[in-house]
Amino acid sequence: MASSIIGKLASAFGAMTVNPTGRYSDCRNWTDHMFEAATGGESLMMASASISKKLTSKHQSFSQDSGWGQSSDLWFRYANYAVGGATGGIPYGIAHKCSLTTMKNEVNAFRKDFSSLGITDENFLFIVWFGANDLYTAGLPASRMSEVAIKVADKRRKELASIVGASNAHFIYINMGLPLSAARYQEMVNSARQKYQTSANKDKAKRIFDNVRQQINNFESGAMLFNHTLREITERNGDMYVDMASLLKPESMTNLYEKLHLLAGVQAAGTSNQFIDSCNYDIIMGNKTKVSTSDKAHPTDRVYRVVWQKICEALWEKGYTFGTLPVARGTNCTHFCTRL
Repeated sequence: MASSIIGKLASAFGAMTVNPTGRYSDCRNWTDHMFEAATGGESLMMASASISKKLTSKHQSFSQDSGWGQSSDLWFRYANYAVGGATGGIPYGIAHKCSLTTMKNEVNAFRKDFSSLGITDENFLFIVWFGANDLYTAGLPASRMSEVAIKVADKRRKELASIVGASNAHFIYINMGLPLSAARYQEMVNSARQKYQTSANKDKAKRIFDNVRQQINNFESGAMLFNHTLREITERNGDMYVDMASLLKPESMTNLYEKLHLLAGVQAAGTSNQFIDSCNYDIIMGNKTKVSTSDKAHPTDRVYRVVWQKICEALWEKGYTFGTLPVARGTNCTHFCTRL
């Protein structure tokens, strides 16, 4: 959700696309697909932007209102503390320390909410996805990305486990995408390559192209270091590790585009400015081809659905279930909205 300072600024200046409900998407993000799967098709994106915001707000903190399916065997609480523009470690640089939030902030907020409810014995599943903002947004040196993984998967994990009780705490960690998974970096490389091939000043164009390649290689080394460290820690702790980087590689996504009615590319500015509920989005997507990213950094609804399905595989691995979510491998973990 684009509720952080940097998220609001990025939206205001058109650097990122934010739909009328505050999501970096043309409709839902992956957590919305998870909610629909866990509730048998109920949606947080319905009727209007204002109603959707109201429904979503119930699940932006851990409270009595964040529950679903009360008085039934399917009951669960769902709270999403992600605000957009959050780092796993301390934001790099003074400016970013003022504009970016952190996982530590989110853990502290959860601790406060948890304490106010006086809960003594409930199971908790923490789905943790950090790293990209540390490297790509805040510019943390690639060689220090292992520090972020340690904070996310070890230090913050211990804090969360101490809050809810070690036996009640369960974790899924998601690794970070490589730079060329994002349209902005694909465009950067393609533009530099094209200028190098067509420029009359070959020496200057080559220097620019080499600098771009060096930047991409640096990002890639940072992402790979983070992912390697994250995997080591999660496996040592017996937690689930989701390899999202492999799914989001351009060569992997290309194979899915036809099935998803998608074309590689970025939506035109303003495409996501109008609210569309999840039901009508699904109907439209049944017959209409759309592009794969809502801006140069975030995917569209259909790609978010694939992201959620990848995360759902971790639930199958561990046999985790909540709400109506299936635990049998191979069962469709997405329930499409049927209200018209």
